[in-house]
Amino acid sequence: MPKQSRNQQNHAHKVGALGEKVVHTFLLEHSDFVHETCYAHPADLFVEFGNNTLYRVQVKTRTVSKEGKYTFPLESHRAKADTHATYHCDILAFCFIPDKRIIFKPNNTQQNYFVFNQKDITDDMELDSLQLTLNTLAEIPVISKL
Repeated sequence: MPKQSRNQQNHAHKVGALGEKVVHTFLLEHSDFVHETCYAHPADLFVEFGNNTLYRVQVKTRTVSKEGKYTFPLESHRAKADTHATYHCDILAFCFIPDKRIIFKPNNTQQNYFVFNQKDITDDMELDSLQLTLNTLAEIPVISKL
């Protein structure tokens, strides 16, 4: 894999920081508490809703490709560290730049990358995807009697 130039690294850092702020701002409006984690933590945000349930959020940010797609790989250079390899975030927040739009997904799959395009960007996608994600995470299996 070719090394990134200093400008490419700076650009990637700025895009990632912007995406985290976009998601943080949205969650501030729609949750009880949102808090940033420390630098290099596997999760980017902690968020709590009215049911006193704390969720760990990992934000993935991408700019649109020449083909009009947003591709979000989930592998990370940090996955090589023991603490990151075993850490589990509950919610994935995919942030589209320059649109500053978000799709939330529960982190309950082995999928290594997600691809979205313009048709996936809808008027209410932030609230709809967040509600669907929380509904999925809140499903508690019921033990059936014999």
